[in-house]
Amino acid sequence: MYRQLLIGIIVGCTAAAVTCALYMDLCSLIFRCGCDHMWGARDAHCNVHSLTGKHCPWCSIGQAGHGILFGVVVVAQLVLGIFPRRWSWGKRLATALAAFPVLGCVEGVTLGWITGYWN
Repeated sequence: MYRQLLIGIIVGCTAAAVTCALYMDLCSLIFRCGCDHMWGARDAHCNVHSLTGKHCPWCSIGQAGHGILFGVVVVAQLVLGIFPRRWSWGKRLATALAAFPVLGCVEGVTLGWITGYWN
């Protein structure tokens, strides 16, 4: 039992680490705002720093907003890593990894729609 829990935590944390690494890349993909890789310029070239024009909803939401958006994805990844215990660790990892682009796109598109970013 503890072995399965430990494997689930490792799976969830591995998926969360991938989310951490690719978070800004998804922002750039959804909003075309100028964000770069986490190991690159990050948000230095994002349109949120421009004085005029539209501002990226993801980057302008603030630290609390980032925490909520990121937290939803990571909690889902941990749940998918731990609770389908009958699944193999590979299937749990694949599902937890898939949660990031799926939930991230839902969050991003919803945020862009609510703020009128694409209007």
